[in-house]
Amino acid sequence: MKPSVELEMPGTQIPGAKKKIGARSNYYVIISVWALFIVLSGFALTYFQPLIKGGASFRPLVHLHGFLYFLWMIMFIAQPLLVRLGYTHLHKKIGVAGLVLAGLMIIVGVVASITGAKLNSPTLIVGGYTAKQFLIVPMTDMFLLTTFFIAVLLNLKNSQSHKRLIVLMTLSVLPAAVGRVTGIFGITNIFLGLLIQHGILYSGIIYDLIKTKRVHPVYLWGGLLLVVVHLMRFPLGASAWWAAVANWLVD
Repeated sequence: MKPSVELEMPGTQIPGAKKKIGARSNYYVIISVWALFIVLSGFALTYFQPLIKGGASFRPLVHLHGFLYFLWMIMFIAQPLLVRLGYTHLHKKIGVAGLVLAGLMIIVGVVASITGAKLNSPTLIVGGYTAKQFLIVPMTDMFLLTTFFIAVLLNLKNSQSHKRLIVLMTLSVLPAAVGRVTGIFGITNIFLGLLIQHGILYSGIIYDLIKTKRVHPVYLWGGLLLVVVHLMRFPLGASAWWAAVANWLVD
């Protein structure tokens, strides 16, 4: 077996790092920072500022929910950075923890959403929708997150599909932050809001076209599912069908 090659830099040596890391793209690092920026922009005034000032009265479940999802965003940045630097072995180890985290996110996300609807949380009374009607938004987020999570589990050995599915998982949990961003800037046009929400998806499609001259299948079926669900859920939220589902979930 050949000895592993270590990257040597002037005056330093990074154990375990592969030599040709410069050939790797920064794209996934960039979009992970982009996603974190959206989250920080959306929750700076509504969560982090009250928390820092000590005036927050959030339920413990809300703190747990926020912690898990923020931890996901940190891992979303750390993982492509580790790959970029050549630490693929550590990337895989952290990835196992990420799968456990994703499972917890789904469970806590569903519980927090239903609990919020039961308590008529102000965060679920948006745009003229009642809490039960708006419940369709976080619940469909959890549907998308679960769908892409299952796909990730089925593609653990397919790195090209795997990393794009992780992107779609992250896009599944961004609407709460995007909604707050649009509120801060007074953006009422739903299509402009969706453009902000799906910007990372569109950038991924463009990146694929530039790099491989084709769109990866994950972005075709997964991206289409994401967009269709985001477009359909607001009309469905006011339907009699969803009213029956929401009553079953909440009452």
